[in-house]
Amino acid sequence: PLIAKDHFHNFFNNVSYPISTSRGAFWLGRTYEKLGDRAQSNKWYQEASKYLTTYYGQLAFLKLNPNEKFTLNKDMLVDNKYRYIFFNKELVKIVYLLNELKKDKYTKFILRHLANDNINKGSEVLTAELATNIERYDFAIQVSKIASYKKRFHNKFNYPIISTPKTINGRKIPESALILSIIRQESEFDLSANSHAGAKGLMQLMPYTAKLVSKQAKLPYSKSRLTTDPEYNINLGSHYIAGLILQYDGAYPFAVAAYNAGPNRVKYWKKINKNPQKKQIDYIDWVELIKFRETRNYVQRVLENYNVYRYILEKKPIPMKDFFKDHPLF
Repeated sequence: PLIAKDHFHNFFNNVSYPISTSRGAFWLGRTYEKLGDRAQSNKWYQEASKYLTTYYGQLAFLKLNPNEKFTLNKDMLVDNKYRYIFFNKELVKIVYLLNELKKDKYTKFILRHLANDNINKGSEVLTAELATNIERYDFAIQVSKIASYKKRFHNKFNYPIISTPKTINGRKIPESALILSIIRQESEFDLSANSHAGAKGLMQLMPYTAKLVSKQAKLPYSKSRLTTDPEYNINLGSHYIAGLILQYDGAYPFAVAAYNAGPNRVKYWKKINKNPQKKQIDYIDWVELIKFRETRNYVQRVLENYNVYRYILEKKPIPMKDFFKDHPLF
């Protein structure tokens, strides 16, 4: 713990993004807890819990207030005068025109430029709103993410909401907040997204997996619909994650990791890193030991998104969901 203490102090002092700041503070809290220094431990958990849109901020909040409700900062309000000026800019008109011409992909850099027009007056918020108006939720998220690195949070546009299914051919589907969290992490709501590995659409399904799931879900299989029909893609992806959650008896970290890296890898990691379901290791450490950095990051991002989406959808303070409890959660 003494080596860890120096390491995490050094880490904390050299990062600035909320995800990293909360990570450093959380692990300092945990280190001081191990050292038996409750005052310092609580101080650092408190520091981490300032960042409630992040995985470690949420873990710290649960540590300090397991039964309390949480709230997120209110979104910035923009005065009508600046709103009028902004939406009458030539560049804004060009964005709408490009969208009408089905050339909306070319709006990305115009939007980045507009976001920096007058940040104090609200250009980031209005740019994200503009991107949302032309249904480029991915660009709205990108503008909002860049703002969040500077601790300016525009949650309304950073976490888009679209409809998700409740059931598919008799299979109950997890709540909307989880499905939206996966879509946000997988494709940032870009319907036509194609990964270098060949994953397709909103929920980034590999054609092979989609074919398999379509059989289970009793839906016709169509490769082209994966990137052209949002409802079709979401139905298949939702059916798949629902099956994984059932397969792992409600262990969300396993199900989310398997969605990203495949069930065989999760099986292997449970073998070599021990199994939290058998109380051989705790889930937080298990996630840290995921061998692939991409999957480790993926699990943390999806779980943090989930609590944020729950709050946004409920529109009121709610208890923080603890994903490390072992029971089916839907």
